[in-house]
Amino acid sequence: SCNPVKDDMINVHVVPHTHDDVGWLMTVDQYYYSQVQYILDSVVQELQKDPTKRFMYVEIAYFARWFREQDDATRHVVKGLVNEGQLEFILGGWCMNDEAATHYNANHRPARARFRVPEAELW
Repeated sequence: SCNPVKDDMINVHVVPHTHDDVGWLMTVDQYYYSQVQYILDSVVQELQKDPTKRFMYVEIAYFARWFREQDDATRHVVKGLVNEGQLEFILGGWCMNDEAATHYNANHRPARARFRVPEAELW
Protein backbone atom coordinates (compact mmCIF):
# COMPACT_ATOMS: atom_id res chain seq x y z
CA SER A 1 0.00 0.00 0.00
CA CYS A 2 2.87 2.36 -0.77
CA ASN A 3 2.37 5.59 -2.64
CA PRO A 4 3.52 5.47 -6.28
CA VAL A 5 7.26 6.00 -6.76
CA LYS A 6 8.75 8.69 -8.98
CA ASP A 7 11.50 7.47 -11.30
CA ASP A 8 13.42 10.75 -11.34
CA MET A 9 13.66 11.01 -7.53
CA ILE A 10 15.05 9.15 -4.56
CA ASN A 11 12.01 7.51 -2.99
CA VAL A 12 12.06 7.25 0.79
CA HIS A 13 9.46 5.16 2.58
CA VAL A 14 8.69 6.25 6.12
CA VAL A 15 6.61 3.67 7.98
CA PRO A 16 4.59 5.40 10.71
CA HIS A 17 3.70 2.98 13.46
CA THR A 18 3.72 2.65 17.21
CA HIS A 19 4.89 -0.08 19.55
CA ASP A 20 2.52 -0.13 22.51
CA ASP A 21 3.67 -2.78 24.95
CA VAL A 22 0.82 -4.90 26.22
CA GLY A 23 2.07 -4.77 29.79
CA TRP A 24 5.76 -4.19 30.43
CA LEU A 25 6.67 -1.40 32.82
CA MET A 26 3.02 -0.62 33.51
CA THR A 27 -0.14 -2.69 33.52
CA VAL A 28 -2.25 -2.98 30.39
CA ASP A 29 -4.79 -0.57 31.89
CA GLN A 30 -2.13 1.97 32.85
CA TYR A 31 -0.69 1.97 29.34
CA TYR A 32 -4.12 2.16 27.75
CA TYR A 33 -5.50 5.01 29.85
CA SER A 34 -2.30 7.06 30.02
CA GLN A 35 -1.13 6.70 26.41
CA VAL A 36 -2.64 4.25 23.95
CA GLN A 37 -6.20 5.58 23.73
CA TYR A 38 -4.80 9.02 22.88
CA ILE A 39 -2.44 7.58 20.27
CA LEU A 40 -5.30 5.83 18.50
CA ASP A 41 -7.54 8.91 18.75
CA SER A 42 -4.88 11.13 17.18
CA VAL A 43 -3.96 8.60 14.48
CA VAL A 44 -7.56 8.40 13.29
CA GLN A 45 -7.90 12.20 13.34
CA GLU A 46 -4.71 12.71 11.33
CA LEU A 47 -5.51 10.02 8.78
CA GLN A 48 -8.90 11.64 8.19
CA LYS A 49 -7.22 14.99 7.50
CA ASP A 50 -4.82 13.64 4.87
CA PRO A 51 -5.72 10.70 2.61
CA THR A 52 -2.07 10.33 1.54
CA LYS A 53 -1.02 9.35 5.07
CA ARG A 54 -0.67 5.73 6.16
CA PHE A 55 -0.28 4.10 9.57
CA MET A 56 0.50 0.55 10.71
CA TYR A 57 -0.76 -0.87 13.98
CA VAL A 58 0.24 -4.10 15.69
CA GLU A 59 -1.21 -4.41 19.19
CA ILE A 60 -4.71 -5.66 18.49
CA ALA A 61 -5.23 -6.15 22.24
CA TYR A 62 -5.38 -2.37 22.57
CA PHE A 63 -7.09 -1.69 19.26
CA ALA A 64 -9.94 -4.09 20.03
CA ARG A 65 -10.53 -2.37 23.35
CA TRP A 66 -10.36 1.10 21.81
CA PHE A 67 -12.65 0.13 18.91
CA ARG A 68 -15.29 -1.27 21.30
CA GLU A 69 -15.34 2.07 23.13
CA GLN A 70 -15.98 4.12 19.98
CA ASP A 71 -19.34 5.30 18.72
CA ASP A 72 -20.80 4.06 15.44
CA ALA A 73 -19.60 7.12 13.51
CA THR A 74 -15.98 6.61 14.57
CA ARG A 75 -16.16 2.90 13.82
CA HIS A 76 -17.44 3.74 10.34
CA VAL A 77 -14.54 6.16 9.81
CA VAL A 78 -12.02 3.55 10.97
CA LYS A 79 -13.47 0.90 8.65
CA GLY A 80 -13.13 3.37 5.79
CA LEU A 81 -9.49 4.06 6.68
CA VAL A 82 -8.81 0.32 6.65
CA ASN A 83 -10.62 -0.17 3.34
CA GLU A 84 -8.65 2.69 1.77
CA GLY A 85 -5.34 1.23 2.96
CA GLN A 86 -4.56 4.13 5.26
CA LEU A 87 -4.77 2.05 8.43
CA GLU A 88 -3.16 -1.36 8.26
CA PHE A 89 -2.88 -4.09 10.89
CA ILE A 90 0.31 -6.10 10.77
CA LEU A 91 1.80 -9.25 12.32
CA GLY A 92 -1.63 -10.83 12.89
CA GLY A 93 -1.35 -11.09 16.65
CA TRP A 94 -2.69 -9.73 19.91
CA CYS A 95 0.65 -7.99 20.54
CA MET A 96 4.05 -7.55 18.89
CA ASN A 97 6.02 -10.75 19.27
CA ASP A 98 9.56 -9.45 18.93
CA GLU A 99 10.72 -9.55 22.54
CA ALA A 100 11.67 -13.22 22.72
CA ALA A 101 12.53 -13.93 19.08
CA THR A 102 16.17 -14.76 18.42
CA HIS A 103 15.66 -14.99 14.64
CA TYR A 104 13.07 -13.52 12.27
CA ASN A 105 11.95 -17.02 11.26
CA ALA A 106 10.65 -17.55 14.81
CA ASN A 107 8.09 -14.84 14.06
CA HIS A 108 7.25 -16.06 10.55
CA ARG A 109 6.82 -19.77 11.21
CA PRO A 110 3.61 -19.50 13.32
CA ALA A 111 2.07 -16.99 10.90
CA ARG A 112 2.85 -19.21 7.90
CA ALA A 113 1.29 -22.20 9.64
CA ARG A 114 -1.77 -20.32 10.90
CA PHE A 115 -2.61 -18.18 7.87
CA ARG A 116 -0.99 -20.21 5.07
CA VAL A 117 0.56 -17.17 3.45
CA PRO A 118 3.88 -17.00 1.59
CA GLU A 119 6.84 -15.71 3.55
CA ALA A 120 7.06 -12.64 1.31
CA GLU A 121 3.66 -11.55 2.66
CA LEU A 122 4.97 -11.56 6.23
CA TRP A 123 7.49 -8.76 5.83
